[in-house]
Amino acid sequence: MKPQDPQRPPVASEGPNRPAAPGGGALKKLVFYGSSRAASQGLVSARGILLASLLGPERFGMWALFRLAMLYGSFASLSVFRGLELEVAQSRSTPKSDSHRGEEASRTALGLTLVTSGAVGVTALVASFLVPNPSLVVGLRVFAAAVVLEMLIVYGLTYLRARGNLWRYGVTEFLFALFHLALAVLLALRWGLGGAFVGYLLATLCVLPVVAWQVPFRPAFSFAQARRLLRVGFPVALTSIFGFALVGVDRLVVGAYAGMTQLGFYAFAVSISGLTASLAWVVRTVVMPDVYESARVDGASAALRQHFSQTILPFSRLYPILVGALAIGVGPAVALVLPQYVEAVTAARLVIFAGVTAGFVSLGSLGVVAAGRQRVLPVLSAALLILNAALCYMALRLGLGIDGVAAGTLFSRTAFGISILAVIAQSAGLEGAGRFSVRISVPLVWCAAVVFVLDRWLGGIDIGSAALSLLAYLVLVSPLFPSAIRSLRQNRAG
Repeated sequence: MKPQDPQRPPVASEGPNRPAAPGGGALKKLVFYGSSRAASQGLVSARGILLASLLGPERFGMWALFRLAMLYGSFASLSVFRGLELEVAQSRSTPKSDSHRGEEASRTALGLTLVTSGAVGVTALVASFLVPNPSLVVGLRVFAAAVVLEMLIVYGLTYLRARGNLWRYGVTEFLFALFHLALAVLLALRWGLGGAFVGYLLATLCVLPVVAWQVPFRPAFSFAQARRLLRVGFPVALTSIFGFALVGVDRLVVGAYAGMTQLGFYAFAVSISGLTASLAWVVRTVVMPDVYESARVDGASAALRQHFSQTILPFSRLYPILVGALAIGVGPAVALVLPQYVEAVTAARLVIFAGVTAGFVSLGSLGVVAAGRQRVLPVLSAALLILNAALCYMALRLGLGIDGVAAGTLFSRTAFGISILAVIAQSAGLEGAGRFSVRISVPLVWCAAVVFVLDRWLGGIDIGSAALSLLAYLVLVSPLFPSAIRSLRQNRAG
């Protein structure tokens, strides 16, 4: 029997009960939701850029802390949402007699979300009466209301995503970003940082009715369903807590040891990286229902091999090349639009590659849950969180500044993504799973190293030097082109 090529995982065989393989329909979904997500993320990035210009580095650093608080406030419900994804997606392949399964899970998830996010909101409201800083009082009270409203919106978006209703999901997500851009910026023009906080709350409140009419919105509670949701979701929630901490620990370390001004510069660099992380989320959103459904119908091993061959390998070979070209364009763009943030360009050029590592993590975690091995995720994420915090602290102590912090962050997130890919490669039955996962990261490391060297050598801040850097970049990464083209052709043929 001919051994399998570890770079080309075998595709699951077709069967009478197998869902249709991704093809033209999947491509149309990718194009539609990719466009929608790009537009939404563009609005979010525009909000960050406009607020950075209006508020200045110090107050923008305080805005960044508020956004981190909103991120951490979502932890209470994440376990429910991850379990909900699996339950709703797999309910699509259950008999009609069991079709109530997805709705029952949704109503239970809604009930749990109200309880947990409500507890977080009440705690923040009480804390707002105990602090003397007026800006902090406003921030805590806005947070108290916004964390509940935003969790309800996330519940609705999770349901639409798991059902495969990408048109409704994309439109709702776009409206969410549009309202946030308009209201946060307009009120910030009049009332500064406090106006930005209130605009954030009003935007969330405006979008809630749009979500409520599209999804089951009557809370209920079932102990059996709650156990099912938490059995899947709790390990993933721990991973998300550590993972979000991994995403935010660099900013916390910068704020603690370098001050609000440096945090403002670094937060600006991180905000630019949001554009590249969006494609990973687009791909995950499109393939998630099919991966979960295929794991139920064909078995985890076959589903994971197909997930590797049709999704992960093409992403890992093509996307780093595109991100590197975008990283070079960051310099002249910042110099032309927001020259006061030129100091953040080098850090932005490194952190922007976190969009690739986000793909490793999100696509890999999808496979881990499909294989039922989500219990290993918290251990990996906790270890990498500690590593990231240590590297960021060392970078600042050694005088490497936010550029060193960005390098440490990219290294930590890459290691996290490789670890997750190794877990699903092992679950898929691929030989040499660890080596296979490390090889997947080669294009990412190669492209990031080339961009960093060119940044130090040519600068690439003005248009002329950036054009020269781009030409040199394309020459230096050209050995990666054949494998990227081959992956695209194999994927199209599949």
